[in-house]
Amino acid sequence: ALRAPQLFAGVAVHSATPCGAATNTSTAARVMAEGPDGATDAIAAAARRNAPEGARVPALVIQGSADTTVAPVNAVFLARQFLLLNGLGLKELPAAPALPSPQRSASVYRDGKYEVGEYYAHGRLAVRLIRVDGLGHAWSGGDAGLPYFAARGPNATRLVCEFFGLV
Repeated sequence: ALRAPQLFAGVAVHSATPCGAATNTSTAARVMAEGPDGATDAIAAAARRNAPEGARVPALVIQGSADTTVAPVNAVFLARQFLLLNGLGLKELPAAPALPSPQRSASVYRDGKYEVGEYYAHGRLAVRLIRVDGLGHAWSGGDAGLPYFAARGPNATRLVCEFFGLV
């Protein structure tokens, strides 16, 4: 979606690393555990420069706060990439690994606690970041009888469907 935004209306990711953060298996393992080295902002800025005029791809990023496989800081770098892709300038972002204050935020206590932050670029939703309190490396709100699914937390499938209903 970052490299070909003209092909996507929106994107949803759960427990993921930023685009271009790793080039081989050893760097992928490091990025998953520790987060990227910071070059991901430049990748997103280049993607914005190369994108067709008017291209925008809002992103839903879901991450568990207790994920020890994909470090939660990766969600911040992913959000930064989609803020940049959707037109925010590098100078409008705080130094990595921070995000600006969300324009809308909420703490939700349905199906466990989670934080929602919405970030806008030029008046349009660019990123909805959902941080699920206490969730490890698992699909939130899934069938706990299956590997990599957790019953705790909001139903990620429902959140994704609702998000795409907005796009």
